[in-house]
Amino acid sequence: AEYMGKLFPAALGLLEVVLKTLDATGVFREKSVNEYLLEARAPMEEICSKLDDVTQLNHRADFSFAVVGIILKGLKAPATKAATIRVLTTFLDVVGRGTVDSTVLGYL
Repeated sequence: AEYMGKLFPAALGLLEVVLKTLDATGVFREKSVNEYLLEARAPMEEICSKLDDVTQLNHRADFSFAVVGIILKGLKAPATKAATIRVLTTFLDVVGRGTVDSTVLGYL
């Protein structure tokens, strides 16, 4: 679980900053978080599909559950618990400003 020690905390921090920055620039006023992030994923779909297979999480079928399924792994390690909670809270804050429907249930 080497990735939990170095890569995962850095990825959580990057995700938190990206979400806050996108939210501050108003991107999510025109598109939902899920729509925007799935569009951003499109150019990398081939590799992302392989990662979906490895993680057994399908971002196309249910984006919010897939994202949270990966982020929740951070609760396993004491060193990443606080960052994991911050990222999940950031998702809730950002998603809660938009339309709350079945596509965001995973964040709850």
